[in-house]
Amino acid sequence: MTNEKFDYLIVPCPGDPTFHEDKIIFSDLEDDKINPGTKLYLGAEDRMRAAVINAQKAKTVVLIGGSESKVTSMYIYFMKEMECLKNQNRPELICLVSRPDSTGNLSAFKKYLNEKSPDNVAIISNEYHLPRLKLVWKTLFPEKELIELEAEKTLEDKGIRPKNKLYETALRLRNDREKEGQDKWKNTCYPNQDKIEVWNKEFWKCEELDLKFVVKEH
Repeated sequence: MTNEKFDYLIVPCPGDPTFHEDKIIFSDLEDDKINPGTKLYLGAEDRMRAAVINAQKAKTVVLIGGSESKVTSMYIYFMKEMECLKNQNRPELICLVSRPDSTGNLSAFKKYLNEKSPDNVAIISNEYHLPRLKLVWKTLFPEKELIELEAEKTLEDKGIRPKNKLYETALRLRNDREKEGQDKWKNTCYPNQDKIEVWNKEFWKCEELDLKFVVKEH
Protein backbone atom coordinates (compact mmCIF):
# COMPACT_ATOMS: atom_id res chain seq x y z
CA MET A 1 0.00 0.00 0.00
CA THR A 2 1.36 3.43 -0.94
CA ASN A 3 2.48 5.77 1.85
CA GLU A 4 1.68 8.81 -0.26
CA LYS A 5 -0.55 11.48 1.22
CA PHE A 6 -3.69 12.08 -0.83
CA ASP A 7 -5.27 15.48 -1.40
CA TYR A 8 -8.54 13.64 -2.06
CA LEU A 9 -9.70 10.09 -1.54
CA ILE A 10 -12.84 9.32 -3.57
CA VAL A 11 -15.23 6.66 -2.24
CA PRO A 12 -17.92 5.72 -4.80
CA CYS A 13 -21.20 4.60 -3.27
CA PRO A 14 -21.40 0.83 -2.64
CA GLY A 15 -25.17 0.56 -2.97
CA ASP A 16 -27.92 0.42 -0.39
CA PRO A 17 -27.01 -0.37 3.22
CA THR A 18 -28.93 -2.49 5.68
CA PHE A 19 -29.53 -1.56 9.30
CA HIS A 20 -29.27 -3.48 12.56
CA GLU A 21 -30.34 -1.25 15.44
CA ASP A 22 -27.95 1.74 15.10
CA LYS A 23 -25.35 -0.16 13.05
CA ILE A 24 -25.06 0.38 9.29
CA ILE A 25 -24.05 -2.68 7.27
CA PHE A 26 -23.01 -2.78 3.62
CA SER A 27 -23.41 -6.41 2.53
CA ASP A 28 -20.66 -8.12 0.51
CA LEU A 29 -23.02 -10.31 -1.53
CA GLU A 30 -25.38 -8.95 -4.21
CA ASP A 31 -27.98 -11.61 -3.45
CA ASP A 32 -31.60 -10.79 -2.68
CA LYS A 33 -31.86 -13.99 -0.64
CA ILE A 34 -30.08 -12.01 2.08
CA ASN A 35 -32.56 -9.15 1.95
CA PRO A 36 -35.44 -9.87 -0.45
CA GLY A 37 -36.25 -7.03 -2.80
CA THR A 38 -33.01 -5.11 -2.26
CA LYS A 39 -30.19 -4.45 -4.70
CA LEU A 40 -27.06 -5.27 -2.76
CA TYR A 41 -23.61 -4.43 -4.06
CA LEU A 42 -20.88 -7.05 -4.37
CA GLY A 43 -17.99 -6.25 -2.03
CA ALA A 44 -19.72 -3.25 -0.46
CA GLU A 45 -18.55 -3.83 3.12
CA ASP A 46 -15.02 -4.59 1.89
CA ARG A 47 -14.99 -1.24 0.10
CA MET A 48 -16.19 0.75 3.09
CA ARG A 49 -13.85 -0.93 5.58
CA ALA A 50 -10.89 -0.40 3.26
CA ALA A 51 -11.93 3.20 2.65
CA VAL A 52 -11.82 3.96 6.38
CA ILE A 53 -8.32 2.44 6.60
CA ASN A 54 -7.03 4.48 3.64
CA ALA A 55 -8.73 7.64 4.89
CA GLN A 56 -5.92 8.02 7.42
CA LYS A 57 -3.68 9.08 4.53
CA ALA A 58 -6.10 11.60 3.03
CA LYS A 59 -6.61 15.29 3.63
CA THR A 60 -10.17 15.09 2.31
CA VAL A 61 -12.43 12.08 1.77
CA VAL A 62 -15.17 12.53 -0.84
CA LEU A 63 -18.16 10.23 -0.37
CA ILE A 64 -20.20 10.13 -3.59
CA GLY A 65 -23.52 8.41 -4.28
CA GLY A 66 -26.70 8.52 -6.29
CA SER A 67 -29.04 9.64 -3.51
CA GLU A 68 -29.00 11.66 -0.31
CA SER A 69 -29.94 8.62 1.77
CA LYS A 70 -27.03 6.54 0.43
CA VAL A 71 -24.45 9.28 0.95
CA THR A 72 -25.78 10.05 4.42
CA SER A 73 -25.44 6.35 5.31
CA MET A 74 -21.84 6.38 4.07
CA TYR A 75 -21.17 9.47 6.18
CA ILE A 76 -22.60 7.92 9.36
CA TYR A 77 -20.65 4.69 8.71
CA PHE A 78 -17.42 6.69 8.32
CA MET A 79 -18.01 8.77 11.43
CA LYS A 80 -18.66 5.70 13.55
CA GLU A 81 -15.70 3.72 12.22
CA MET A 82 -13.29 6.64 12.52
CA GLU A 83 -13.96 6.69 16.27
CA CYS A 84 -11.60 3.72 16.37
CA LEU A 85 -8.79 5.84 14.89
CA LYS A 86 -8.05 7.83 18.04
CA ASN A 87 -4.93 10.02 17.81
CA GLN A 88 -4.69 9.34 14.07
CA ASN A 89 -5.46 11.48 11.06
CA ARG A 90 -9.11 12.51 10.82
CA PRO A 91 -9.76 13.80 7.29
CA GLU A 92 -12.39 16.28 6.23
CA LEU A 93 -15.49 14.51 4.88
CA ILE A 94 -17.26 15.87 1.81
CA CYS A 95 -20.58 14.29 0.73
CA LEU A 96 -21.76 14.63 -2.86
CA VAL A 97 -25.03 13.44 -4.40
CA SER A 98 -24.55 12.51 -8.05
CA ARG A 99 -26.20 10.63 -10.86
CA PRO A 100 -26.43 6.98 -9.71
CA ASP A 101 -23.57 5.32 -11.61
CA SER A 102 -19.79 5.42 -11.93
CA THR A 103 -19.93 8.07 -14.66
CA GLY A 104 -22.16 10.21 -12.47
CA ASN A 105 -19.93 9.71 -9.41
CA LEU A 106 -16.75 10.91 -11.12
CA SER A 107 -18.53 13.68 -13.03
CA ALA A 108 -19.83 15.02 -9.71
CA PHE A 109 -16.26 15.07 -8.39
CA LYS A 110 -15.10 17.00 -11.46
CA LYS A 111 -17.92 19.48 -10.99
CA TYR A 112 -17.09 19.79 -7.27
CA LEU A 113 -13.44 20.58 -8.06
CA ASN A 114 -14.56 23.42 -10.35
CA GLU A 115 -11.20 24.73 -11.59
CA LYS A 116 -9.03 23.24 -8.82
CA SER A 117 -6.28 20.82 -9.87
CA PRO A 118 -5.11 18.76 -6.87
CA ASP A 119 -1.81 16.91 -7.09
CA ASN A 120 -2.77 13.54 -5.63
CA VAL A 121 -6.23 12.06 -6.11
CA ALA A 122 -6.92 8.46 -5.07
CA ILE A 123 -9.98 6.30 -5.45
CA ILE A 124 -10.89 3.22 -3.41
CA SER A 125 -13.09 0.51 -4.84
CA ASN A 126 -13.31 -3.20 -5.46
CA GLU A 127 -10.88 -4.95 -7.77
CA TYR A 128 -13.50 -5.61 -10.43
CA HIS A 129 -14.71 -1.99 -10.40
CA LEU A 130 -11.40 -0.13 -10.72
CA PRO A 131 -10.81 -0.70 -14.49
CA ARG A 132 -14.22 0.82 -15.31
CA LEU A 133 -13.55 3.80 -13.04
CA LYS A 134 -10.22 4.33 -14.78
CA LEU A 135 -11.93 4.43 -18.19
CA VAL A 136 -14.32 7.13 -16.97
CA TRP A 137 -11.54 9.02 -15.20
CA LYS A 138 -9.39 9.24 -18.35
CA THR A 139 -12.35 10.70 -20.23
CA LEU A 140 -12.87 13.39 -17.58
CA PHE A 141 -9.24 14.00 -16.59
CA PRO A 142 -7.07 12.98 -19.56
CA GLU A 143 -3.97 14.72 -18.21
CA LYS A 144 -4.24 13.71 -14.55
CA GLU A 145 -3.13 10.44 -13.01
CA LEU A 146 -5.45 8.60 -10.61
CA ILE A 147 -4.11 6.55 -7.70
CA GLU A 148 -6.13 3.32 -7.63
CA LEU A 149 -6.58 1.54 -4.29
CA GLU A 150 -8.00 -1.97 -4.29
CA ALA A 151 -10.31 -2.65 -1.34
CA GLU A 152 -9.62 -6.39 -1.22
CA LYS A 153 -5.83 -5.89 -1.19
CA THR A 154 -6.07 -3.28 1.56
CA LEU A 155 -7.88 -5.74 3.81
CA GLU A 156 -5.64 -8.66 2.88
CA ASP A 157 -2.58 -6.58 3.77
CA LYS A 158 -4.15 -5.97 7.19
CA GLY A 159 -4.97 -9.66 7.61
CA ILE A 160 -8.70 -9.00 7.98
CA ARG A 161 -10.25 -10.48 4.85
CA PRO A 162 -11.25 -14.13 5.27
CA LYS A 163 -13.86 -14.86 2.60
CA ASN A 164 -16.14 -17.77 1.82
CA LYS A 165 -16.28 -19.64 -1.49
CA LEU A 166 -19.64 -18.12 -2.42
CA TYR A 167 -18.17 -14.62 -2.30
CA GLU A 168 -15.05 -15.57 -4.26
CA THR A 169 -17.16 -17.27 -6.94
CA ALA A 170 -19.34 -14.18 -7.23
CA LEU A 171 -16.23 -12.02 -7.65
CA ARG A 172 -14.93 -14.18 -10.50
CA LEU A 173 -18.26 -13.97 -12.32
CA ARG A 174 -18.41 -10.20 -11.78
CA ASN A 175 -14.88 -9.80 -13.18
CA ASP A 176 -15.99 -11.55 -16.38
CA ARG A 177 -19.00 -9.25 -16.70
CA GLU A 178 -16.86 -6.18 -16.09
CA LYS A 179 -14.44 -7.13 -18.90
CA GLU A 180 -17.37 -7.38 -21.29
CA GLY A 181 -18.63 -4.02 -20.05
CA GLN A 182 -15.26 -2.35 -20.61
CA ASP A 183 -15.28 -3.50 -24.24
CA LYS A 184 -18.77 -2.09 -24.66
CA TRP A 185 -17.67 1.22 -23.12
CA LYS A 186 -14.74 1.49 -25.54
CA ASN A 187 -16.78 0.52 -28.60
CA THR A 188 -20.23 1.95 -27.91
CA CYS A 189 -21.38 2.64 -24.36
CA TYR A 190 -21.51 0.89 -21.04
CA PRO A 191 -25.00 -0.51 -20.28
CA ASN A 192 -27.27 1.94 -18.45
CA GLN A 193 -24.60 4.64 -18.28
CA ASP A 194 -24.03 7.71 -20.42
CA LYS A 195 -20.68 7.64 -22.15
CA ILE A 196 -19.05 11.05 -21.86
CA GLU A 197 -18.36 12.45 -25.31
CA VAL A 198 -18.45 16.10 -24.24
CA TRP A 199 -18.55 16.83 -20.54
CA ASN A 200 -21.17 19.45 -19.75
CA LYS A 201 -21.02 20.73 -16.17
CA GLU A 202 -24.60 22.00 -16.40
CA PHE A 203 -25.83 18.50 -17.17
CA TRP A 204 -23.99 16.43 -14.57
CA LYS A 205 -25.44 16.45 -11.08
CA CYS A 206 -23.39 17.47 -8.05
CA GLU A 207 -25.13 18.40 -4.80
CA GLU A 208 -22.94 18.86 -1.74
CA LEU A 209 -24.66 17.85 1.50
CA ASP A 210 -24.26 19.91 4.65
CA LEU A 211 -24.26 17.22 7.36
CA LYS A 212 -24.01 18.91 10.74
CA PHE A 213 -25.98 16.45 12.85
CA VAL A 214 -24.25 14.56 15.66
CA VAL A 215 -23.59 10.88 14.96
CA LYS A 216 -24.30 8.63 17.92
CA GLU A 217 -21.18 6.88 19.18
CA HIS A 218 -20.86 3.11 19.56
